[in-house]
Amino acid sequence: MNSVYVSQQHGCVYAIDGDALIYTPMMTDDSYDVNQDNWDEVDEMSLLGEEQHIRDHIEMVWATLKMREDTPISEAYGG
Repeated sequence: MNSVYVSQQHGCVYAIDGDALIYTPMMTDDSYDVNQDNWDEVDEMSLLGEEQHIRDHIEMVWATLKMREDTPISEAYGG
């Protein structure tokens, strides 16, 4: 499974799949569908109509997930 970002603010979980940001909603017990084939792609065009704080949060999620993706495993775990 790809690295995920749990967003309590948006009530969903995000991950990067190739060049796309994907998401799935969290259940009431904070669990989520781990099968990323069932996740949906974030519609970046629809974000243009959202408030700035929502777009800022999505940008931060992207940056966080990309950083995790780009960090060598030995560096991430102090090796």
